[in-house]
Amino acid sequence: MNRVNLVILWHMHQPQYRDPATGEYVLPWTRLHALKDYWGMVKILEEFPQVHATFNLVPLLAEQIEEYASGRFKEPWFEIAFAPAESLSADQKREALERAFQVNENLMRRWPRFGELESQTRSGGTEACVAHWSPREWRDLQVLSQLAWMDEEYLAKDPVIRALSEKERNFTEEDKSVLMEKQHELLGAVLPEYRLAAARGQIEISTTPYYHPILPLLCDSDIARVANPHTPLPQPPFCYPEDAREQLARARQFHERSFGKPPAGLWPSEGSVSDQALEIAADLGFRWFATDEGVLGRTRNIGFWRDASGYPENGPELYTPWQFSRGERKMTGFFRDHYLSDLVGFVYSRMGAEEAAEDLHRRICAIGDREPEGRTATVSVILDGENAWEYYPGNGREFLRRFYGRIERDPQIRALTMSEAVEAVPDPPHLEGIFPASWISANFDVWIGHAEDVRAWNLLRDARRAFERAKARGSLTNTFDPAKLTAQGQRAYEAVLASEGSDW
Repeated sequence: MNRVNLVILWHMHQPQYRDPATGEYVLPWTRLHALKDYWGMVKILEEFPQVHATFNLVPLLAEQIEEYASGRFKEPWFEIAFAPAESLSADQKREALERAFQVNENLMRRWPRFGELESQTRSGGTEACVAHWSPREWRDLQVLSQLAWMDEEYLAKDPVIRALSEKERNFTEEDKSVLMEKQHELLGAVLPEYRLAAARGQIEISTTPYYHPILPLLCDSDIARVANPHTPLPQPPFCYPEDAREQLARARQFHERSFGKPPAGLWPSEGSVSDQALEIAADLGFRWFATDEGVLGRTRNIGFWRDASGYPENGPELYTPWQFSRGERKMTGFFRDHYLSDLVGFVYSRMGAEEAAEDLHRRICAIGDREPEGRTATVSVILDGENAWEYYPGNGREFLRRFYGRIERDPQIRALTMSEAVEAVPDPPHLEGIFPASWISANFDVWIGHAEDVRAWNLLRDARRAFERAKARGSLTNTFDPAKLTAQGQRAYEAVLASEGSDW
């Protein structure tokens, strides 16, 4: 078979869950995924030194992990989970019953006691549990609801966490205290583990615009009509390319502060690209970007329909990086194999680990076999790095181990970071422009295609104009230097940038 350059990008993202008014985390998902996924996903690569990968860390996610790691955070569910059981109020008990069982059955079924408590809640109802459960039930619920989100390596190898897992019931307040200490330990290890892996050259860390906005729509919301001529749009349009530049500049600054150097690569929010957005990214120093094969298909006016084996029509056009060129601005673009990525995200969880790993490895080898003689295929597998795993047995770690092991042992496959893949193809084919779209259906309908979306964009545009009017009046700028915002002006602009995020 021909050689294959395999580029894997794990996209790590959670929205901003911290309420700007209170400073509280209104939802716990950043903490819980940091415990279950973010550390272990990079730590496992130590076992496979020849397997290189790219991890995309959205600045908002990394910023929240930093705050959790510091221990100086406010999160009601965390406080309830570790409060003395005897002191829980009725409202806290109701909150505990709402939050504790928001977990996949794969994670819950490890502990029969956890399932017992869930069954009691379903059969008796919340109010009966609030009224009649003893502190023993509440302590068991508190501990098991947190153990369910602990990393696989901690559950298997950490003596404290393993002992708690094996105990299963009749937990004490001391058990809860020890578990809380272990959570703090694991939260503090997440970002350092990424720095270590990057320092040894095994991973590359890329970034996303700071508040996770849809960059092409910030530049000009009318661009959505190119992909879907019938989509409703705000009128007049939202058109602030300077904000797109600011979102990217802030992401670069945060990344350099957190990881020691500016990022080479960009996963645009939701894989959303346009000529104008990529020109700004290239101006700021980004060397590569990634998005979906659907964007390439619409750019090239070709399709990637699969045959019975899963190989796409026009495969050689998909299995290569492309150089995006607009005048002097250049970036290398990677277009993910949608089919393979979705197999990992949605299908392999229903198969055994060895069977799934063998199937994915076989399909990657088959791509090399189908390429023209002497040509190296670049296969891009890109997907969320946290959402799929709770559907896998053992949080997907056995699948990853078996897959990484197969890749490491195969001399015809090189698992590269995105930047390594750029260097491996010094003369890629050229794109003079790119079709404006996202990785979802190669359009922007999710973010601007409905009446409530249009209303939100109209409100955002009005708020942005109000900010500019206040600046023009001088009420948000420094009297002695009108180019500089006052502290109030900076807070106002920060609020505008946050409002531009796609996760509302």
